[in-house]
Amino acid sequence: MKEIRLNNEEIEKIATFIENHSIPSKESDLKQKTEDKRLERLKKGEIIIKKKYLVDMLQLTNKKSSIQTLPLLTVLLQAKENNLNFQWTNIDVSIEANKTIIGSGDYALCVPKKQLGEAVASLEDENIKLNFDTEKMKLDISDKNTLISIRECLKSEEFPLLPEKIEGESVNIQSSVLRKGIQKVLFAMSTEKYSEYLQGVNITFSEDKIEFVATARKQLAIWSFPQINNYQFSLFLSSGEIKILLLLLKMYKENEIVLTKSKDYVQLVLEDIRETFHLENSEFPNYQTALNMYREEYSNVILSKKQFIDSLKVISKIKAPSDFAFSNNQLIIRNENEGNVIQRKLQFNSHENIN
Repeated sequence: MKEIRLNNEEIEKIATFIENHSIPSKESDLKQKTEDKRLERLKKGEIIIKKKYLVDMLQLTNKKSSIQTLPLLTVLLQAKENNLNFQWTNIDVSIEANKTIIGSGDYALCVPKKQLGEAVASLEDENIKLNFDTEKMKLDISDKNTLISIRECLKSEEFPLLPEKIEGESVNIQSSVLRKGIQKVLFAMSTEKYSEYLQGVNITFSEDKIEFVATARKQLAIWSFPQINNYQFSLFLSSGEIKILLLLLKMYKENEIVLTKSKDYVQLVLEDIRETFHLENSEFPNYQTALNMYREEYSNVILSKKQFIDSLKVISKIKAPSDFAFSNNQLIIRNENEGNVIQRKLQFNSHENIN
C-alpha cells in the first residue's frame, strides 16, 4: 500500500473539485441546481414564473366585454423587483394580482389575451420563462423545449387605469361562506332578457347576518348566514360578475376576504388578488315587503328532502307547469299535459293550517 502525502493547498483543491462535481443526493437538490443555473443565464428582460399562476389568472378573464377595443382584449404584465403584476379589465370587472418571480428588472407590456392563453397552455414545464422586448413590442414565452413569440403587444401606457384601493364600508367574510351563499340561491336568478335588474344575486350585510337573495318574480330564494358586521349595506352582483367571482372563490376556498363598498364600486381583497366590480344604479326589488304581505297566509311545512326531490324528478317526465296542493297533511304535486297525468303525494308535519 503506497502512502500519498498532500499539502493543505492540494487538499483544498480536491475538496473544491468534489463539491462542484458531486452528484446531488436528492431530486430536490438537482432541481435547485438546475434552477440556479437557469437564473444565472437570465438575460435582460427575462423572468421565470410558475405556469399555474398564469393559467389561473387567465381563467378569470374569460368574461367578454361589450366594448371590443384593443386594450380591453389584452392583459397588462408588469415585472418589477421580483414581482409580476397582472391586470385585466372588461370595464365592468377588473382584476389585479401580484406573484413572486425569479428575475429582476422593470418591464411592462400589454399582451393579447387570446394569444397569451394559447401560448401558456401549450407549454409543459411547471416553470416558464417570459422575455419582455419593449423595443420590438413582443413577448417571448418558453420552457425547456418550446419557444413562442407574441408580437404586436401594446405599450403599458395604453392599458386602462384600474380602480385603486377604494374607501368605503368594509366587512370581512370567509370565501367559503360567500361561495356557498351565492350557490344556494343562484338557481332562482332571472334569465329573462328584459329583467336585467334581476339577473344576479343581492347580498345584504345586516347587524347579525349576511343574506343572499335571488328571484325571477315567480320564485324567490333566500339563504342567511349568522355573522356580526360593523357596517350594514346591500350590493347587487350581476350574473356576469357572479361567474367571475365564483371562479376566484373556487381557487381560494378557505380565505378571509375584505369586502369594501363605495358609491360606484365593490372591491374584494384576498391574499395577492384584488377584484373590483362596477355597481349598477338599478335597485333590487324590496322582497321583504312582498314577503310580509303574504306571511299570514303561509305556514312552515316539514318534508323529507329526498322524497321531495324524487317526486319532482318523477313528475318532470311530463313537460308542464306543476300544480301544488295541500290537503290533510299531504302535499300533492301534479303535472298534466295532453291527457297525460302524473301525481305524487307527500306526507308533511305542520303546526298551522295551510290557507
